[in-house]
Amino acid sequence: MGSSERHAERRRLRWRRAVGALAALGVGSCIELAPVAEEPDASDGCPQPVLKAAAVIATGQAQPFAVLAAGDEIWWSNEDGGAMRAAADGNDVTSIGLPQGISRITGLRLDADHLYLSAYYSGAILRAPRSGSAASVWVDGQYAIGLALDAEHVYWPDDVASAIRRGAKSASAPVTPETVATGQADPRFITLDATHVYWTTKVGGVRRKAKAGGEVEPVAEAPPGSEVWDLVVDDAPDGFVYWRDGNAVVGRVMRARKSGAALTVLAELEPGPRLLALDGAYLYWTGNTSQSVSRVPVAGGCKELVVTAQPGAHGIAVNATHLFWTSWTLGTISRTVK
Repeated sequence: MGSSERHAERRRLRWRRAVGALAALGVGSCIELAPVAEEPDASDGCPQPVLKAAAVIATGQAQPFAVLAAGDEIWWSNEDGGAMRAAADGNDVTSIGLPQGISRITGLRLDADHLYLSAYYSGAILRAPRSGSAASVWVDGQYAIGLALDAEHVYWPDDVASAIRRGAKSASAPVTPETVATGQADPRFITLDATHVYWTTKVGGVRRKAKAGGEVEPVAEAPPGSEVWDLVVDDAPDGFVYWRDGNAVVGRVMRARKSGAALTVLAELEPGPRLLALDGAYLYWTGNTSQSVSRVPVAGGCKELVVTAQPGAHGIAVNATHLFWTSWTLGTISRTVK
């Protein structure tokens, strides 16, 4: 057996042990999966660290989609059941009430005063007091998967209108949106830095435009037959934008300079990469098909598996100490120490 075959066999054995541990324990209010070490492998020069222990902190959720972490609290959206708030350890869970007819929350963003929610299939953007338990429609007729905030505006991609929109936070409902860009086929996810708004188009690539105006600029193009989904950016003016492309089966995790230069593949042949999160040290992502959470150092280096045996891993978020993710399949919210 060659070195690469031994490496693959070790991964399969580790996977079976992790899945077996999950099956033996069942899905309870708090499940700990014991870390499993992997031997270094000289064939790819990327020895893996010890897997982290995953703790399930919320169960019984209805297809949880996005998760948001801020300070010692977390928020998550249930695509078939509204939105929730809890302490970062899973205690003190509060349901955020939605207006009648609103469901399937796909995007969450937070500022000092409010929680903003996008209900893609209901064609609405909602707003709730940060500490409140009820949301109301803030903008109607807007089909947004993702949201982004700065000090003055909420930005979103309107998938049906093939446009990028924004609304002033100071405006009261019903808000009349301002158009930032048009002609953007299937815009899905969106993010900001101090000067620009960035978004993905499902079959086009990554685009940006200065908040102050100007032309839409291409950052990266999608490979033929590929779909581009989530993206994140760092805060440096000459920093990086990160995204994932591919399809539901296999994809890549990518980055480039915000200008579009220095296009780099951070991880390839990834089974079903989903959503991304960024802190000062690592880029993290969920793997729906691989049932895992992975990371790569932003300073450069090898991809690392963080946790495995996470069926339907989807939304992901980080705070100062922990990494959080949702499981669409199990209906759970989990976390691990960073």
